[in-house]
Amino acid sequence: MGFKHKFDLEKQVTFYMSYHSDPTNKTLHLLCIWPILLSAIFLLCTTAPFVDVAQALHPYVVANAALVGVLIYVLWYIVLDPYAGTLAAALIVSMYVWSNVVIADAVAATGESPWRLALGIHVTAWIIQFIGHGVFEKRAPALLDAWDQAIITAPLFVLLEVLWVFGYRREMQARIEAQVAVNVATFKRERAQRLKANKTA
Repeated sequence: MGFKHKFDLEKQVTFYMSYHSDPTNKTLHLLCIWPILLSAIFLLCTTAPFVDVAQALHPYVVANAALVGVLIYVLWYIVLDPYAGTLAAALIVSMYVWSNVVIADAVAATGESPWRLALGIHVTAWIIQFIGHGVFEKRAPALLDAWDQAIITAPLFVLLEVLWVFGYRREMQARIEAQVAVNVATFKRERAQRLKANKTA
């Protein structure tokens, strides 16, 4: 998907959901995507600060690698959807602040941060997602075609699916679901044709 479409919310969500149409795979992503983001933020919060901030902000705000990532996510999400994006941005900022506080407390108490637990959660959640694609979706994730979705925007799209349950942007939801049904049907038909061709080759 070209860069000009990176901030077209409807196109982005349609593309994402076309790779996440199986109910079990969708549930696994719903359960795993935000823990992946939280654990990533936590791990980045363990990096050394690159500049000092006002003492009054410690330990809530630290100029570490996580801060850079959080700023990118916040701006990206709000541009994509001012309302759902702002909610997602608030959650991300909360996770960043929480991670900094937990790390500071752990270092003060034990001399090291609990990064191993965060890494374990991160890796396990990724593995579960790949299982969801391979076993249930039976379609590889579009990591190369849409790297930004795997790394940046997937949490927002999962949040949108939750908000849809409460009636958020129903018209857009209907258009997306209709197009996703077409995309998935096309993928399955083309896959069946390839399998048939391979058998007769």
